[in-house]
Amino acid sequence: MSGLDLKEFEWKTTLRRLTVEDYDELIAMQKLCFPGMQPWGRDQIESQIQHFPAGDRN
Repeated sequence: MSGLDLKEFEWKTTLRRLTVEDYDELIAMQKLCFPGMQPWGRDQIESQIQHFPAGDRN
């Protein structure tokens, strides 16, 4: 029996900081992951980016 080649199942993931330009995709993901929950407004995303530019509390 030959082994399973898992390379076709690998995901290529790049981590980076959130930008305002990501807003539309972020909202689409929120709606998909949390249906029925009101997604954040653009002003909330902009506030998060302004207050946490490094992406965390430090």
